[in-house]
Amino acid sequence: MPVRIVAAVYIAGVLGLTLFPFHIMYGKWADGAMWYDQINWLFLVTLDPSAIPNTMLTVPLGMLLPLIFPKATSTRRAVAYGAILSLAIEVSQVLCVALFNNYRQADVNDLLVNTLGCVLGYWIVRLAVRISVAGCMLRRLALPGSALAPAPQDVGAATGDRGVGAMA
Repeated sequence: MPVRIVAAVYIAGVLGLTLFPFHIMYGKWADGAMWYDQINWLFLVTLDPSAIPNTMLTVPLGMLLPLIFPKATSTRRAVAYGAILSLAIEVSQVLCVALFNNYRQADVNDLLVNTLGCVLGYWIVRLAVRISVAGCMLRRLALPGSALAPAPQDVGAATGDRGVGAMA
């Protein structure tokens, strides 16, 4: 239950930071720039100090992945999850600019640093699992079926019960 609450608060926070406040501007108050001019396509050339908070934005996502998802078992998958979330954010920002003249700007560098933050968070958890106390606590917090969830006990083997399938 605590992991679900933390995940919900995290998602609400990410939405709050990346899409809100949501301004709809039309008429004489609208920005005169075209929506496609609000996309920064220059990879790494225009990397600015906002890269640090953008990286930190997705560290919690990387930490939550093995606690929630069953297939979050490798760095490659952490990269995929981080890239998908970051791409969803950037596409949402482009759509907001195109449809509502919102002032948000999409940036290809955000895609890179958000993915990096997700991987860093994933590595933090993978390293913490190796520490006995932290690993035990993380496994207890993990949702059933997630990558860090403890393996289910085979109750039938311990009691001699062979289950429903063996009765036929």
